Amino acid sequence: MALSEFALIEQYFASQTTQRSDVTLGIGDDAALLRLEEDRQLVTASGSTYTDAGYPEDPSPALGRNALAAALLNLAASGARPQWTTLALSLPAADEQWLESFSKVFFELANRLGLQLIGGDVTRGPGRATVGVHGTVAAGTAIPQRGAELGDGVFLLGGHQPGAVSDDQITRLVNCASELSGIARSATPCWDISGDGVQARDGKSEARPQHQPRDDSPDGYGLRVLIPPGREEELRRRCETHGCPIVFVGNAADGPSDPTHLLTAMTNRPDPPTDEHELLVRARDLAGATLGELASRLGETVPTQPRHAKGWLGQLVEKLLGASAGPRPVPDFTHLGVELKTLPVSRAGKPRESTYICSVPLTDTLGLTWDGSNVRRKLARVLWMPVEADPEIPWEQRRLGSPLLWSPDQEQETVLRIDWEELMEMVCLGQLDSITAHHGVCLQIRPKAANARALSWGTDADGHRVRTLPRGFYLRTRFTESLLARHFARSE
Repeated sequence: MALSEFALIEQYFASQTTQRSDVTLGIGDDAALLRLEEDRQLVTASGSTYTDAGYPEDPSPALGRNALAAALLNLAASGARPQWTTLALSLPAADEQWLESFSKVFFELANRLGLQLIGGDVTRGPGRATVGVHGTVAAGTAIPQRGAELGDGVFLLGGHQPGAVSDDQITRLVNCASELSGIARSATPCWDISGDGVQARDGKSEARPQHQPRDDSPDGYGLRVLIPPGREEELRRRCETHGCPIVFVGNAADGPSDPTHLLTAMTNRPDPPTDEHELLVRARDLAGATLGELASRLGETVPTQPRHAKGWLGQLVEKLLGASAGPRPVPDFTHLGVELKTLPVSRAGKPRESTYICSVPLTDTLGLTWDGSNVRRKLARVLWMPVEADPEIPWEQRRLGSPLLWSPDQEQETVLRIDWEELMEMVCLGQLDSITAHHGVCLQIRPKAANARALSWGTDADGHRVRTLPRGFYLRTRFTESLLARHFARSE
């Protein structure tokens, strides 16, 4: 090679990697020294890519990036937080232009996730990259790849649709997965490289040179996750926080086994409604039906524990009506601009609890206004579906009420805007801990994590980034009660 190994490492790798405070000795030495946090376990994973035998002299610059993507997915399945990476690279020649493209693509993904390259090897040979990714997880909380119990929900995180997977999509999935330890019972990588550019072969991938770096990335990239009953809503909130797509696949039908054999018969979900009229027709068709009857339409069973059924109810109605947005911060019926909200009510027709709207942005709030907020977008047009919620009524016997398609009038929007602006001012000033249930007339902010370990980044009063509980915007019951009273008074 024209460049010496050490010159190559310094020019294209050591100078471009993220620098972490937990790396005592990194790239350039024969061994790395890392500092582990107390009560955390080390998790390692790897991924390899290699050129097709027909193109040994012209490997793709995406060789390392794709190996990194594979290793990240394997690590994500454990629920670990990725921190460090290693790279073993075999090249037919040290082409400086190629190395520049290779390192650029590799570090775009690695640095986005805060990974520091801590070592590796460079040799002469056919194009091949083997990447190791190393991270940590709280002791005793790593997610196994096998194990399921009767009734576990099966979800696909990250998407499994054709098309190149971007660095942003990978980052969202990996960050979300790092918060699933203690929630998921098991997780299995689902990455399937297919198409002309890259194909799966014995668990490895081959990158063909006629494709650009982004074109030969994985076609499908996700995690199949099994969630115990009662933790589904927590999973959805984590996915929403990170903008990670999530799809409910089915339920575990038998006892402990390989999760790929535990899916119930799949029921085709209806296509999204073409307009508001069709949506209302579908919603009115559900009115008066019990949850048991509605569940049977999809071949599902009603959870026996009420605390397990809350998130399930919203998912059930979404599937029956053809909602398509998933966890993204957009209305459930995106093409119609309509959000779906189930509203638990008493026998007297009064809401029994506040209504979750969306996550509170805790960072990057500069320039954010009411007109551009997710709260306004979510509440611009709402399909309310009341549901009986008296504790003495068994879940399977509770009925859905008549739907209400609503948009805020000028008075309602004014009150919501004032609340939002006052609350967001406190968020921007780093006064999160000062926000209580007394702030806001109709809108309030509350912590929305199910446990104290589910932390997000926020800003303190001095402008420093701090770890804090994620927050959510909620509508007070007094607001939804007046909304229902107005509507049904006009209907009589």
